[in-house]
Amino acid sequence: PSEIAPPRTDITAALVVLRKLAMECVFGPLAEQLGVKGSGKGDSLKFRQQGWVLVYYSVAFTWGLAEIWNSPYWMDVGALWEGYPHTRSMTASFSGCSFLATITSRNSTPSSSSMTM
Repeated sequence: PSEIAPPRTDITAALVVLRKLAMECVFGPLAEQLGVKGSGKGDSLKFRQQGWVLVYYSVAFTWGLAEIWNSPYWMDVGALWEGYPHTRSMTASFSGCSFLATITSRNSTPSSSSMTM
């Protein structure tokens, strides 16, 4: 049986910093330019959060699709089970994509307090 690797705190920390930079330096000014107003700062915050979600999931989906497209598993479900488990033969990129999906699934329902920085 394969062992579960401990969580990579360095990558998680990098994603947190990247999220903060994207929300403050990209989506904050974009919200101002587009005139996102309403009931106050909450609308701008929601716009910035959803901008980050759009970027994050677009990158994750594209990366995952590229990994599957370039693998022997594309259009051959039976290949998924040949030589199972594949943990030792995974490329670094495929492993990274799997890690990104794992982080996403663990944090799929974040509380509102964890979303604000």
